[in-house]
Amino acid sequence: MADLAVAPQVDLRNQAALPLTPRPARNQMLDAARGLGCIAVIWVHTVIGSPDLERSAALARFGTAFFAVAAIFFLLHGLSSKAPEGWGSYAWQRFKRLYIPFLIWSVIFLLLRTGKRTLLTNDGLVRLDSSRLLLGTARHLWFLPFILMACIACYPLRSLLPRLRWGRIVLAVGFFAVGLIIARIRCPDIPSLVPYIGRFYINVWMFLPALCWGIALAAIHPLLPRVLTATPLIAVVGLIILTGSTIWLWFGSETPFVDTRSVPSLPRNLSGLGLLLMALYPCRSALLNPLAAFGQSTYGIYLVHLLFVDPLELIAKRAHLGRHWWLDIPTFLLSVIFSYLLVRLMKMWKVTALLVP
Repeated sequence: MADLAVAPQVDLRNQAALPLTPRPARNQMLDAARGLGCIAVIWVHTVIGSPDLERSAALARFGTAFFAVAAIFFLLHGLSSKAPEGWGSYAWQRFKRLYIPFLIWSVIFLLLRTGKRTLLTNDGLVRLDSSRLLLGTARHLWFLPFILMACIACYPLRSLLPRLRWGRIVLAVGFFAVGLIIARIRCPDIPSLVPYIGRFYINVWMFLPALCWGIALAAIHPLLPRVLTATPLIAVVGLIILTGSTIWLWFGSETPFVDTRSVPSLPRNLSGLGLLLMALYPCRSALLNPLAAFGQSTYGIYLVHLLFVDPLELIAKRAHLGRHWWLDIPTFLLSVIFSYLLVRLMKMWKVTALLVP
């Protein structure tokens, strides 16, 4: 409302003659990459614990790393058309978009898990302590506080990068090296933090390289030659990185999955970087339309997908069907479809739309 109060007066008689600033077209490749990353996350959450398909989770480990590196890259790269915000204003805006939904969905999943444990199982109540402010009450919610803190911490670099010019190269090399070093160090246990806050600590350690490489890519990208950034070459480089990292993950991941450290950090973060490089090539194709449309709702789909994955697995368990590939695949497909439909439905009403921003 304050912006409207100070808006300049416009002569409506000449308004038709004023030039209109066209809105930039959406990057279809980026939307498709977001959709692919979200589908990969759902696949991982579906097959973990499956005797038949758990190993295949290695093929989809790029999802979380992609969202981490992309969040930092687009924060710092300056592709947004909006005017820069102050650090405090940005922090508050990010808090409302990320942490408020995190708290609301933590309550929703707490109620659902409490009902399940009370009526269907004898697992006991969910333990509530300060760690839940970072972990949430479902296994996927930890990522929201993590990316919130990462974006707020990296925001001051947004005003620093334009002043560095060729110093960007030094910054990029430095952050890539730091990410590489972190990725080669196995996250140690801290007994005082295990098992609750320690899970958040281990997850953060796993994806710190993605944050560092997001900074490095944002710093170096404006200096790259157009033959790389404006042609399919950048997508080819990304595909090579993604493919090589996925092969590494297939042979290097430990099964059965125990915790995040069961997956090697270096190829996991590189796979996310590879997918981002592919997404930076502005390709448009009718073949990408369904995946790109799905990708425009990934935040909401990420929040709701366990509403379908966990109950479908519980139904199979209660029916004494066990875990089999012929149950896991329908569980995955139904979770993807129902999550998308639920998000579209929730966006039709103003109140529920707030839950899936």
